[in-house]
Amino acid sequence: EDLPQDVRIYNSVLKQARAIGALDILFATLDIMAVAGVNGDDATFDAISTAAARSVRFVTGAVSAATLPPISMPEAVFIGRSNVGKSSLINMLTNRRSAAFTSKRPGKTQQFNFFEINGDTPENIKGLPSSEPLRSSKWRPRGRFYLVDVPGL
Repeated sequence: EDLPQDVRIYNSVLKQARAIGALDILFATLDIMAVAGVNGDDATFDAISTAAARSVRFVTGAVSAATLPPISMPEAVFIGRSNVGKSSLINMLTNRRSAAFTSKRPGKTQQFNFFEINGDTPENIKGLPSSEPLRSSKWRPRGRFYLVDVPGL
């Protein structure tokens, strides 16, 4: 197996995969890097950090079951003790500094905070041609889900 050893080649593929939202290509490239024994660098981690979360939008802060958003997509929920970094983890995973509010004081998250990930519409995705079929109700962005920040236990 004669695989390239230059991390820049892989970074280029990762950036292109991220740009088109091809997570399968992104993960395959990371697998090939592992087989080739190529370690990622800062550019590698930059390329993959925003691949899964192309857009982030705060949806609601729910304080009771009645105020939860409708079950319309998968959810990834972060549950843990107070002040362990759940909100910071959400910010890191989405590559945003302030998607989820963080504080040095424990117990700051007081509600179930729902963030819609990859809820792009055809009208606001850069480079996607605008056309009537894409505006139909059948449009479903790839990888759309909720990240949920839960109050500390």
